[in-house]
Amino acid sequence: MKIAKPDVIRAQIDGAILLVADEDSYIAAHTLVMACEELLRTWVDAKKTPYAVDWRTRINPKYKGREHTFIRGNYNFFKHADRDIDAETDIDPEDLRQWNEIFLLTFIRGHGEVFSDLSWRMRTFYKWMAVQGLGTNVESLPHADILQKVIDYLDLQTPVEKRSLLRNWLGFANNDLHPDADALRKGLDVLFVKGPPRGERTVQT
Repeated sequence: MKIAKPDVIRAQIDGAILLVADEDSYIAAHTLVMACEELLRTWVDAKKTPYAVDWRTRINPKYKGREHTFIRGNYNFFKHADRDIDAETDIDPEDLRQWNEIFLLTFIRGHGEVFSDLSWRMRTFYKWMAVQGLGTNVESLPHADILQKVIDYLDLQTPVEKRSLLRNWLGFANNDLHPDADALRKGLDVLFVKGPPRGERTVQT
């Protein structure tokens, strides 16, 4: 089977979504999320096809080198054993989970913009982030009042509860959330009726 770099980008993003959904896989998720960053970044640079939510567009050009070193700090620690082999690093698991989620969202949006295509998992993740008010302004969507009512009813307060919705939608579990959760997932299909995701809101990275 022959595959091209866009196939690899798609597969990496799809795999990262599964790891992000799992509570205990935040280190593996970060490693794969940052691999997505590296491959997507170098691909769009080589093809000269920038996308709007590339994190580099938010950085003063004179600081890009420093910022790039910063965002790759944990990634390099996780993937190399031959550098500072006895070193330790401090991480906050929840901070790392949220980092993974935000950056992955930007790569999904970038993938949709560059390749005009989103996989089922990418769409599912995009919907899940919309429920949290990230990437999409739900209030701008058709039937926004109904969608918001269901979101409020689910009352997902903690990060763990919110990720339980993602796991439910991805098929990890099918009986630990109210049936309205599935109705919400289907209702958010309106995001993809035509063209790129609708109701987009700026994602802060």
